[in-house]
Amino acid sequence: MKVNLKALIAIYLFLQLCFAQKIIIPMDDSQKNHLKAYGVAFWI
Repeated sequence: MKVNLKALIAIYLFLQLCFAQKIIIPMDDSQKNHLKAYGVAFWI
C-alpha cells in the first residue's frame, strides 16, 4: 500500500511540473513591462 501511495504522489508531482511548463512566458531584454507580461499567467 505504501508503494502505491508513493507512486501516486510521484505521478501527481510530475503532472504538476508538466502543467507548470505550459504557462511559462518567455521574455527577453527588449520587453519593458515584465509585470504585464507575467500577468497573463494569473488569468489562466
